[in-house]
Formats: sequence, structure tokens, C-alpha cells
Amino acid sequence: SLGGGVALFSAWEPLRKSINSRGNFAAHLAIYPPCIVVPTVLDFGDKPIQILIGDLDNWTPSEACFELVNKIPNNLNISLTIFQNAHHSFDRDEELTINKNGYILEDCRFVLNEEGEVLMNILNIPMTTPFLQKIGIGMCAKRGPTYGGNKEAKIQSMQISKDFMIKNLTAVD
Repeated sequence: SLGGGVALFSAWEPLRKSINSRGNFAAHLAIYPPCIVVPTVLDFGDKPIQILIGDLDNWTPSEACFELVNKIPNNLNISLTIFQNAHHSFDRDEELTINKNGYILEDCRFVLNEEGEVLMNILNIPMTTPFLQKIGIGMCAKRGPTYGGNKEAKIQSMQISKDFMIKNLTAVD
């Protein structure tokens, strides 16, 4: 999911411009990204974005991705696929497991300001240190998210990913 966050937010224009205003990725494939972080600037550019997530994911909840995609104006370049009966890590072969130290983030939403700071959802304090991050997450999260494979979601996600990349990378000069 951290890679899913990188894939999604590498399309976020304030970040892209601050890192390399001349370059751009051809496409962004985000697998269970943390959509609980909602930018104040909802500009994700015009390159294709595909989000894949499970409907039972309580670590990086699909509802947050649905909310984020629907907040983005002119979101015609964004596709959201939510796999039924799929948890976090649906593309693995592992049995369903509870991560006792992980966070259930279903009730968490944070703000990402234009400077790239993630703010606590209640106090608007930047979560810039591990201590402040624990406070921010502690205000909304519980422990014990589930993760594990879903054979059907894995097969479908691999096909969707393959088709997305073929379509969007072969079109690049």
C-alpha cells in the first residue's frame, strides 16, 4: 500500500511539479493506496490513473478511494476498481490474517496541504514527527486490520494491470 500511495500521489500535480516540472509518468497504477489522505488541491493531472482495492480492506479502505475519486473535478482519467470480498493484499496467496500491530483506518481521513504536509483531521496539526503521527492516527484508528489473498481478485487485478499498462505504455513515444 505504500507503493500504491507513491503510484497515486506521483500523479498529484503539486508534488510532481516540486520534484520535476519537466517530467511526467505515462500512467499510474495504484494498488490499495491510502486514499485516507485528501489533498486540498485536487489536481491529479491528465495521465491515466487506475486504482485497485478490495471492498473489505480496512487498512486502506476502499470507501476512502471512492470518496477521493468522486471529489476530484474532471476525474475522467481515473478508474477505480473495487474487488468484492477482497481484503488488503488481495493479490497474495496468503490466508486471511490479522495484523495485530497494524491500523484499521476506516474512520480516518487526513488533509494533505499544498506544501505536502499531512494534517491531523481534527486539529490540523502537521503530522511531521513519529510522535505527532501516532497522535493523529490514534485519534481515529483501531488495531488489527485484516489482510490476505483472494484468488479471484488476484487474477482479475493482474489482467486489469496488464491491460492498463499495455494500453498506456504502448501509446507513449
